[in-house]
Amino acid sequence: MIILKKHEKWWETNIGGDTYKHEGQTHRSPSLDDFLVWMGTPFDPDRIQVRKLFNKEAKSILDVACGAGAEYVGLQEFRPELVYTGLDITPKLVAHCKDKGINVVSGSANDIPFDDSSFDIVHSRHSLEHMEDFKKPISEMIRVAKTNVYISFFIEPSNKEENVIDLNVEEDCYHNCYSKPRIEEFLNSISKIKEYKWEGLGGHSRGLLWIDLA
Repeated sequence: MIILKKHEKWWETNIGGDTYKHEGQTHRSPSLDDFLVWMGTPFDPDRIQVRKLFNKEAKSILDVACGAGAEYVGLQEFRPELVYTGLDITPKLVAHCKDKGINVVSGSANDIPFDDSSFDIVHSRHSLEHMEDFKKPISEMIRVAKTNVYISFFIEPSNKEENVIDLNVEEDCYHNCYSKPRIEEFLNSISKIKEYKWEGLGGHSRGLLWIDLA
């Protein structure tokens, strides 16, 4: 049984409600069907840009913090041969995906419920900046990946030496700007990594961390 921490309950609480607050403003809450396009459609330019970088030899993908399955929908057109598995910690989203026939399991990026090297590709979009720390989820994504990890950021890591950790008390939700030097220091300590790159992205994403594994 997964016990959700306070910040992990945010979408479970706000999906399907009337309104929610963000940065002092009141917004209409998305329905479960709305959530598929809440942070961009399955065919937004930034998503397509990342998919074009996916390893051409890959046969399987784990989509961490998959939401309502937007990446699954996009991959049915772009790479339908990839065997897709989604992972999300929000019970409403997991149930919604299963109702749509999408293979999604319940779980946390901090403790991914799969064996080492279970998937060729591990992908995650706009999730890391909303977690308490980057080290555990990145290490977990690398652990379960065989060849590549692709992490897209909504809040792009900065060139500053220190992380800017921001827990919005009103919203109970992290909006962290992580330090790129701190992330690189951590990546350099992991022997499974062959190399890593930063890519610029447009649209709803601000940057991509692309990791190649040995």
